[in-house]
Amino acid sequence: MTPAAPKVLVLELPPPLRRPPRVEHTRVPVAPRVPPSSPVAHTLALAHQIQAGIDRGELEDRAEAARRLGVTRTRMSQVMALLALAPGIQEQVLASGASGTTVCGRLSERRLLTLARSPSWHEQLRRLPTGG
Repeated sequence: MTPAAPKVLVLELPPPLRRPPRVEHTRVPVAPRVPPSSPVAHTLALAHQIQAGIDRGELEDRAEAARRLGVTRTRMSQVMALLALAPGIQEQVLASGASGTTVCGRLSERRLLTLARSPSWHEQLRRLPTGG
């Protein structure tokens, strides 16, 4: 008997693993932190946006804005009534931030709506509380 020839086993191996290319990380500048605004400042800004939408013809009227936002027409009237505030009061409300850094920033929406019903801006400023 002749010895049998050894069997040859052929294995196919996958290519060697390579490390993924090194990714260079870049630093993205972080935007400065903006202090959060007070709820009434947010509402006043919304009123300005709604009025601008009406002026541009994007909204037919306040009733349409109320429908789109899912609020009652009564609430929409309250929001839009803030536009009757004197410009100086509006500026202070918008600039106050959540910390209430101005007299107007510390006033509630209810108090501002009461001021907005005053017959004139002069009367609003006269009725505005002073000091801290």
